[in-house]
Amino acid sequence: MIVSTFELLVKPQLPKNLPGDLPNAIKEEIERLRRTVTQGYFLTIANLSPVDIFLTLTFTVKLPSGMSINDLITFLDTTGGDVPDLPGRLQPVPDSNKFIYSPLPLVSQNTALFLLQPDFVSKPELLKDANFEVRGFVEVSLPSFPSGVNDVTIQVTPEHRGTFFSNLTGDGSAGRDQIAYALPVQKGGLFTFKAT
Repeated sequence: MIVSTFELLVKPQLPKNLPGDLPNAIKEEIERLRRTVTQGYFLTIANLSPVDIFLTLTFTVKLPSGMSINDLITFLDTTGGDVPDLPGRLQPVPDSNKFIYSPLPLVSQNTALFLLQPDFVSKPELLKDANFEVRGFVEVSLPSFPSGVNDVTIQVTPEHRGTFFSNLTGDGSAGRDQIAYALPVQKGGLFTFKAT
Protein backbone atom coordinates (compact mmCIF):
# COMPACT_ATOMS: atom_id res chain seq x y z
CA MET A 1 0.00 0.00 0.00
CA ILE A 2 1.32 3.41 -0.92
CA VAL A 3 1.79 5.61 2.16
CA SER A 4 3.02 8.95 0.83
CA THR A 5 5.59 10.83 -1.15
CA PHE A 6 8.76 12.15 0.52
CA GLU A 7 11.47 14.73 -0.08
CA LEU A 8 14.87 14.79 1.63
CA LEU A 9 16.85 18.02 1.53
CA VAL A 10 20.08 19.72 2.44
CA LYS A 11 19.64 22.85 0.33
CA PRO A 12 19.84 26.61 0.59
CA GLN A 13 16.52 28.27 1.28
CA LEU A 14 17.24 30.79 -1.50
CA PRO A 15 19.17 30.15 -4.74
CA LYS A 16 22.97 30.23 -4.53
CA ASN A 17 23.39 31.79 -7.98
CA LEU A 18 21.65 35.14 -8.10
CA PRO A 19 21.05 36.98 -11.38
CA GLY A 20 24.02 39.17 -12.27
CA ASP A 21 21.89 42.25 -12.94
CA LEU A 22 20.58 42.53 -9.36
CA PRO A 23 21.75 45.62 -7.47
CA ASN A 24 24.44 44.90 -4.88
CA ALA A 25 22.20 46.08 -2.02
CA ILE A 26 19.59 43.46 -2.92
CA LYS A 27 22.24 40.74 -3.28
CA GLU A 28 23.63 41.61 0.15
CA GLU A 29 20.14 41.48 1.70
CA ILE A 30 19.47 38.09 0.11
CA GLU A 31 22.82 36.79 1.36
CA ARG A 32 21.95 38.00 4.85
CA LEU A 33 18.59 36.20 4.76
CA ARG A 34 19.82 32.98 3.14
CA ARG A 35 19.71 29.87 5.33
CA THR A 36 20.18 26.16 4.67
CA VAL A 37 17.41 23.63 5.31
CA THR A 38 17.81 19.96 6.21
CA GLN A 39 14.61 17.96 5.82
CA GLY A 40 13.85 14.37 6.80
CA TYR A 41 10.90 12.00 6.42
CA PHE A 42 9.20 10.88 9.63
CA LEU A 43 6.66 8.06 9.69
CA THR A 44 4.70 7.19 12.81
CA ILE A 45 3.16 3.71 12.60
CA ALA A 46 0.68 2.30 15.12
CA ASN A 47 -0.17 -1.41 15.26
CA LEU A 48 -3.87 -1.48 16.16
CA SER A 49 -4.04 -5.28 16.03
CA PRO A 50 -3.83 -7.84 18.85
CA VAL A 51 -0.70 -9.48 17.38
CA ASP A 52 2.94 -8.52 16.89
CA ILE A 53 3.86 -7.84 13.26
CA PHE A 54 6.88 -7.29 11.03
CA LEU A 55 6.39 -4.69 8.29
CA THR A 56 8.46 -3.79 5.25
CA LEU A 57 8.90 -0.23 4.00
CA THR A 58 9.78 0.15 0.31
CA PHE A 59 11.17 3.46 -0.93
CA THR A 60 11.06 4.15 -4.66
CA VAL A 61 13.52 6.86 -5.60
CA LYS A 62 15.88 7.66 -8.44
CA LEU A 63 19.03 8.95 -6.79
CA PRO A 64 20.63 11.89 -8.61
CA SER A 65 24.01 11.40 -10.23
CA GLY A 66 26.81 11.36 -7.66
CA MET A 67 24.56 10.24 -4.79
CA SER A 68 24.30 6.77 -3.33
CA ILE A 69 22.19 4.92 -0.81
CA ASN A 70 25.05 5.51 1.65
CA ASP A 71 24.11 9.20 1.71
CA LEU A 72 20.89 8.27 3.56
CA ILE A 73 20.41 7.05 7.11
CA THR A 74 17.42 5.46 8.83
CA PHE A 75 16.36 5.13 12.44
CA LEU A 76 13.55 3.23 14.09
CA ASP A 77 12.40 4.16 17.59
CA THR A 78 10.09 1.54 19.09
CA THR A 79 10.73 2.32 22.76
CA GLY A 80 10.19 6.08 22.99
CA GLY A 81 13.73 6.56 24.27
CA ASP A 82 15.92 9.52 23.41
CA VAL A 83 18.20 7.38 21.23
CA PRO A 84 16.63 5.32 18.43
CA ASP A 85 17.03 1.64 19.23
CA LEU A 86 17.44 0.18 15.73
CA PRO A 87 19.68 2.33 13.52
CA GLY A 88 20.04 0.80 10.10
CA ARG A 89 20.55 1.28 6.43
CA LEU A 90 18.26 0.78 3.50
CA GLN A 91 18.93 -2.26 1.34
CA PRO A 92 18.83 -1.80 -2.44
CA VAL A 93 16.66 -4.09 -4.56
CA PRO A 94 18.86 -5.28 -7.45
CA ASP A 95 18.16 -3.80 -10.88
CA SER A 96 15.58 -1.31 -9.63
CA ASN A 97 15.22 2.11 -8.08
CA LYS A 98 13.76 0.61 -4.89
CA PHE A 99 15.24 0.37 -1.41
CA ILE A 100 13.87 -1.79 1.41
CA TYR A 101 13.76 -1.31 5.18
CA SER A 102 12.87 -4.69 6.67
CA PRO A 103 11.98 -6.09 9.07
CA LEU A 104 10.26 -3.28 10.93
CA PRO A 105 9.04 -4.96 14.15
CA LEU A 106 5.90 -3.56 15.73
CA VAL A 107 4.46 -4.97 18.94
CA SER A 108 0.69 -5.32 19.33
CA GLN A 109 -1.04 -2.07 20.34
CA ASN A 110 2.24 -0.17 20.08
CA THR A 111 3.63 2.70 18.03
CA ALA A 112 6.97 3.18 16.28
CA LEU A 113 8.64 6.21 14.74
CA PHE A 114 10.70 5.70 11.58
CA LEU A 115 13.07 8.35 10.26
CA LEU A 116 14.78 8.65 6.87
CA GLN A 117 17.15 11.58 6.37
CA PRO A 118 20.32 12.66 4.60
CA ASP A 119 23.27 11.26 6.55
CA PHE A 120 24.95 14.56 7.37
CA VAL A 121 26.04 13.13 10.74
CA SER A 122 28.72 10.82 9.32
CA LYS A 123 29.03 12.89 6.12
CA PRO A 124 29.28 16.54 7.23
CA GLU A 125 30.26 17.47 3.68
CA LEU A 126 26.54 17.19 2.83
CA LEU A 127 25.94 20.22 5.08
CA LYS A 128 28.86 22.10 3.58
CA ASP A 129 27.89 21.38 -0.04
CA ALA A 130 24.15 22.00 0.61
CA ASN A 131 23.24 20.41 -2.72
CA PHE A 132 21.21 17.36 -1.64
CA GLU A 133 17.68 16.80 -2.96
CA VAL A 134 15.96 13.42 -3.21
CA ARG A 135 12.27 12.68 -3.85
CA GLY A 136 10.25 9.49 -4.05
CA PHE A 137 7.38 7.57 -2.55
CA VAL A 138 6.93 5.05 0.26
CA GLU A 139 4.97 1.79 0.41
CA VAL A 140 4.21 -0.40 3.41
CA SER A 141 3.62 -4.15 3.26
CA LEU A 142 3.12 -7.10 5.58
CA PRO A 143 5.23 -9.86 3.96
CA SER A 144 4.38 -12.55 6.52
CA PHE A 145 0.85 -12.70 7.89
CA PRO A 146 0.63 -13.63 11.61
CA SER A 147 -1.39 -16.68 12.55
CA GLY A 148 -4.58 -16.48 14.59
CA VAL A 149 -6.07 -13.35 12.98
CA ASN A 150 -7.88 -12.61 9.73
CA ASP A 151 -6.76 -9.01 9.38
CA VAL A 152 -4.12 -6.61 10.67
CA THR A 153 -4.77 -2.87 10.90
CA ILE A 154 -2.16 -0.15 11.15
CA GLN A 155 -2.39 3.64 11.36
CA VAL A 156 0.31 5.65 9.58
CA THR A 157 1.10 9.35 9.97
CA PRO A 158 3.81 10.63 7.60
CA GLU A 159 5.38 14.06 7.89
CA HIS A 160 8.36 16.13 6.87
CA ARG A 161 10.43 17.81 9.56
CA GLY A 162 13.02 20.38 8.67
CA THR A 163 15.62 22.52 10.37
CA PHE A 164 16.70 25.88 8.97
CA PHE A 165 20.10 27.21 9.99
CA SER A 166 22.41 30.00 8.97
CA ASN A 167 26.19 30.06 9.01
CA LEU A 168 27.67 30.26 12.47
CA THR A 169 27.98 33.81 13.71
CA GLY A 170 30.70 35.25 15.93
CA ASP A 171 28.78 34.27 19.06
CA GLY A 172 28.51 30.64 17.89
CA SER A 173 24.76 30.70 17.21
CA ALA A 174 23.44 29.05 14.08
CA GLY A 175 20.12 30.89 13.70
CA ARG A 176 18.06 27.71 13.83
CA ASP A 177 14.34 27.32 13.13
CA GLN A 178 12.22 24.23 12.67
CA ILE A 179 9.24 23.29 10.56
CA ALA A 180 7.02 20.19 10.47
CA TYR A 181 4.09 19.43 8.23
CA ALA A 182 1.89 16.41 7.66
CA LEU A 183 1.79 14.70 4.27
CA PRO A 184 -1.41 13.64 2.51
CA VAL A 185 -2.23 9.96 2.96
CA GLN A 186 -5.04 7.82 1.57
CA LYS A 187 -7.86 6.51 3.77
CA GLY A 188 -6.79 8.78 6.63
CA GLY A 189 -3.73 6.59 7.08
CA LEU A 190 -5.76 3.58 8.29
CA PHE A 191 -4.60 0.46 6.41
CA THR A 192 -5.89 -3.09 6.84
CA PHE A 193 -4.07 -6.17 5.58
CA LYS A 194 -6.32 -9.21 4.99
CA ALA A 195 -5.32 -12.86 5.32
CA THR A 196 -5.44 -14.67 1.99
